[in-house]
Amino acid sequence: FTDKVEFKIEKDKDKIHEIQEPKIKFFIIYEDENILLVLKDHNIEIHNSDNTKKGYTLNNAVHPYLRQENKIDEDFIPSSVHRLDKLTKGIVIYPKNHTAKKSLHKEMKNRTSFLKSYLAVCENENNKKIPNGQIEGYIWKEDKAEKMIFSISKEKEEAKLCSMDIKE
Repeated sequence: FTDKVEFKIEKDKDKIHEIQEPKIKFFIIYEDENILLVLKDHNIEIHNSDNTKKGYTLNNAVHPYLRQENKIDEDFIPSSVHRLDKLTKGIVIYPKNHTAKKSLHKEMKNRTSFLKSYLAVCENENNKKIPNGQIEGYIWKEDKAEKMIFSISKEKEEAKLCSMDIKE
């Protein structure tokens, strides 16, 4: 697990899977005998929470795919080795055996082999010119709008300080 992997995502009908119950589509980016990398879409939770519509999670869609295709051992229960927020679209890593799971969890814990980076598409309602460079502010989840909000000032108690590199 020390190789650097870069992906160019090309939608291929053979790699898009839709599980009927729950009805969730996911795109397979890469797969071998040890790992499965899938693209999680916006507004899908990885695992169940109190707010999840019953069964409507990425885990509940990936599990049947792996079982139906006999891609995992019978005694292995697949689960992602990390998480992404419900509103975040991105790559999710699933180990397909105990050895891969142990190795991936170790690498995630050490935080040396994985680089997490985020690309945000921003709405600028006031059409203000935002200069290139770094900007600091606060970010929080707006539940009703189902999106993240960024502001220079801390407008909500739950807002977290963050910094962003602005590129036009």
